[in-house]
Amino acid sequence: MSVRIKCYAQGGENVLHSHSGEDHTFVILAGKARFFGKDGEVGVFSRNQGILVPRGSFYKFQSCGDEPLVMLRVGAEKEKIPVNRIGIDGKSLPGKSKENKHEDGVPIEGLYYE
Repeated sequence: MSVRIKCYAQGGENVLHSHSGEDHTFVILAGKARFFGKDGEVGVFSRNQGILVPRGSFYKFQSCGDEPLVMLRVGAEKEKIPVNRIGIDGKSLPGKSKENKHEDGVPIEGLYYE
């Protein structure tokens, strides 16, 4: 199991992908998140709301509120597999890749989540 806090001033993970060996739960701590599945928008989630993404489900999300998006992400790995993130084309999609539209975060002095 892994637990992370994910923060986005704008945008988010903008490419549909799945994790074939891991369920994910996202809980919104601040801001709003719009989640999409393979067939389009799933919903908009606000503070203290969450969504479970079962392993193998394609999804993406983006910040859509007036303040930065802060989410708690819990991943429950069912099995260890060689490729954890798979793109819509069925190929490996590294999280920190240009194909996943990754951008390095920029720390803002004095700004933190409470």
